Amino acid sequence: MLTILFTVLSSSVSLQSSNIISGGVLVSKNVYYMECWFEGHVQGVGFRHQTFNLAKEFEVSGAVQNLSDGRVYLRAEGDELEVAAFQSSVAETLKNFIHSAKIKTDSGPRTCQGFTITQ
Repeated sequence: MLTILFTVLSSSVSLQSSNIISGGVLVSKNVYYMECWFEGHVQGVGFRHQTFNLAKEFEVSGAVQNLSDGRVYLRAEGDELEVAAFQSSVAETLKNFIHSAKIKTDSGPRTCQGFTITQ
């Protein structure tokens, strides 16, 4: 059985230095992001490479990496619906390897360009 813990940190767009005006439209320099820690039999089974390949199907940037404690960490940035769809696709595709997942979402400065597998 897959257990997912989902945490949403509230964020709001306001007229602060983290926002810019482009062409008369207020545009946030912040981006929606999701961090996910997968537990289970998630290392040594191609989990990162499959996640990388799935990312090509979505308009997201981010990274996936093995952690020293046996978990896999995933960060995805982009449009909220696109990031959520990507995370759902990873969870569904790799559900046989995942025992549980902890998810945190928020918005902040973009930290990724493209999608990478990190060591």
